[in-house]
Amino acid sequence: MVGELIRSATIPIEHERKFVLSPPFSILEKKVSKAADKVLFINQGYIYIDKKLSVRIRSINDSKYQMTVKRTVKGQTIEIETDICFSDFSSLWGVAIVKLEKIRYLIDDWEIDFFKNNNENYFAQAEIELPPDVDYPDKILKIIEKDILYSVKKGDNRFSNKKIGNVNYSNKILKLLLEKK
Repeated sequence: MVGELIRSATIPIEHERKFVLSPPFSILEKKVSKAADKVLFINQGYIYIDKKLSVRIRSINDSKYQMTVKRTVKGQTIEIETDICFSDFSSLWGVAIVKLEKIRYLIDDWEIDFFKNNNENYFAQAEIELPPDVDYPDKILKIIEKDILYSVKKGDNRFSNKKIGNVNYSNKILKLLLEKK
């Protein structure tokens, strides 16, 4: 019976496209915040990270708590997410390897994240979830169109949240992108 359930389940494959946004982030965030359909305040921590597997916990607006397992299989990312209670989140937060804070603005089907360190933006990127057979969105969100610094290619893991959560790493990669501009 369990085998039948597993075989009939749809595997949640993540198929997103990311876009690194240009500084100055405070000006961009003001513009994006005015257009947002919804705002999420996210604290995220990784309790396990290796090359093909990560386990993260997340607090959204200090009212919803989640645990997510991401596993790369044959070049695709499988993402399984479940709600957890606050006490489990709290316990796991204490052992998180990488922690980050970001504000996510939702506009249409887009997510625009501003990564924070001591309430200051240090990185920003937009992403959109796409159908499995589509590699690039048919249109770019107007409000960020002129602020795209770099379109992240499929398989380019330099811009994963677990890496961007490191402020020094983010500063180096942003500097590199700005020099190439």
